[in-house]
Amino acid sequence: MDSVYFTRRFGFHAIVSNATNKIWCFSKIDCEVQVIQDHDQFLHIKVSSGILPEDIFCTFIYAKCSRNPRRILWEELKALSNHKTPWLVGGDFNAILHTEENMGGIINRLGPLEDFNDMILESGLTDAGFEGEPFTWTNKRVWRRLDRVLYSKEWTDLINITRVTHLPRRLSDHYPLLIIADRTENRWPSSFRFQKMWVYHQNFLETAKRCWSLPIHGSGMYKLQPKLYRMKEHLKIWNKQTFGNIFSLVDQAKSASSETEILFDKNPCDQHLISLNQKTAELVHALNMESEYWRQKSNCKWLEAGEEIPSTSTH
Repeated sequence: MDSVYFTRRFGFHAIVSNATNKIWCFSKIDCEVQVIQDHDQFLHIKVSSGILPEDIFCTFIYAKCSRNPRRILWEELKALSNHKTPWLVGGDFNAILHTEENMGGIINRLGPLEDFNDMILESGLTDAGFEGEPFTWTNKRVWRRLDRVLYSKEWTDLINITRVTHLPRRLSDHYPLLIIADRTENRWPSSFRFQKMWVYHQNFLETAKRCWSLPIHGSGMYKLQPKLYRMKEHLKIWNKQTFGNIFSLVDQAKSASSETEILFDKNPCDQHLISLNQKTAELVHALNMESEYWRQKSNCKWLEAGEEIPSTSTH
């Protein structure tokens, strides 16, 4: 494909690409782009501009489909994270973080998911989240979120708002990602509040231990501060992906419990009884989490568990 043609066609000033010519990066005339590292699975660049107080770094990804080549990519990204600069990483990672990012297909091995999660944690990166459809790739039988944007703490210190939108898919099997970055001044830092309902989840302790045990360079407070920041950002993402909207979870649990109760009333067999007990337990669990949420949110003293003032942690 003629990259020069598309540079002019799209109204850009210049283009850089990786050696395999699978990753193209267009730039306007007011930006200076320098290729720092060219790899068959990514293109790492430095961007300089008069509107930025310092240079930023971007790594655009086109990951291999196989696990072993992706492991090489993860190691390369972990090495890049040591520079501690404003850094954005985005593209087709050909991997998902959680089974919820897959629909229609069977996940036979969790190893590739763990590889991806470990890379993000060890690199100190945060998922930027998204607006729009939940998946970014489909073959019309399977849907997965293979494309995403990650960024470093230094990026958020410089770029206050990074918004990612999954645009409608046209001819490609991937959904385009639109990234909007804004350096709005005087933004109040967002607070972090530990939610007591998290401790009710069966995977919470394992998730927290795994994040905390990952290596950090340094000693004393220089080691503690980045570990706390990494834990905070990881729990934010885990909370969103695991709990989502607590009220929607309660409504879904109520509906499921009612449906299984109707089935049991019509046919009180052992299978329906087991299903009813399971859905009832899930409803009780969801209601407990909702109650804990409101207890901590409103600091009420009249709920059954009493007079305790909820403890919070803000960093």
